[in-house]
Amino acid sequence: MNPEQITALGGGVVAIMTAVFGWLNARQAKRFAELEQRVEHLETELAESKSLFREAVRFIRVLLAHIADLGIAHRTGSDRPPVPEIPERLREEV
Repeated sequence: MNPEQITALGGGVVAIMTAVFGWLNARQAKRFAELEQRVEHLETELAESKSLFREAVRFIRVLLAHIADLGIAHRTGSDRPPVPEIPERLREEV
């Protein structure tokens, strides 16, 4: 092989490698953007779940207090306290 052929072959190899690496880089960038969107979605879901859980715990505490009040009303023979209303956010969960 003469120097011109080697240079031409080297240029071709560089062009192919540049195209392949460009394609891989674009594919990786697209995948990274997709993963970022998924992480944002999961973080939003997690925040919503935590909020719903906190509200459920608060309502459970209200129900426990209501049960205690029912016991007191039963022992004293007084009227039953009103049943606590289920919070709007928890209605579809219950």
